[in-house]
Amino acid sequence: MEVSDDELSKWRLMADDLLVLEGGDREDVGRTAIFNGELQNCVHQNHIFRVRVNTSIVLPLFTMVYLNNPQVKMKFFQFAKATTGINSINKTQLRSLKLYCPPIQLQERFVKIANMCEVIKQKQNHSKQRIRQLINSLTHKLLNGEIDPEKIQNINVDYELPEKKCRDPQSCLDSFT
Repeated sequence: MEVSDDELSKWRLMADDLLVLEGGDREDVGRTAIFNGELQNCVHQNHIFRVRVNTSIVLPLFTMVYLNNPQVKMKFFQFAKATTGINSINKTQLRSLKLYCPPIQLQERFVKIANMCEVIKQKQNHSKQRIRQLINSLTHKLLNGEIDPEKIQNINVDYELPEKKCRDPQSCLDSFT
């Protein structure tokens, strides 16, 4: 997309900008993501609102999670107007949302925990992908006669993950590294 230098300085995305979807399916209206600065000189398209928060009051990740919360999404549903079958909200409606702003220290703790959860989620997704690959490989080898099915019966499949009780989420996270 071609933009002038003036437009670029006005519309350029910066790391930690929130991107809020203006329209689409009812459940997608208001869906929020964070731009992490992956691209330089990046601008957003006109069906996305850019929100820049005052980080001394509210943190971007906290705000994103808050805006994607089902209760807040209900507010977006109430705002959404369908024109030509596409639900949408406008800037006035977005600005009218009341944003819950707990003390910044509490938000920082929340962000730390949310980031730890994201690491765990990524590791679980990687594990699921690896399991799918192993199952596909096993199926391929079985169907091509590379593995004797009789030998598989002797494999112990009653594996249980060791249970680890943790008081501190970080100590549990260390067990996943």
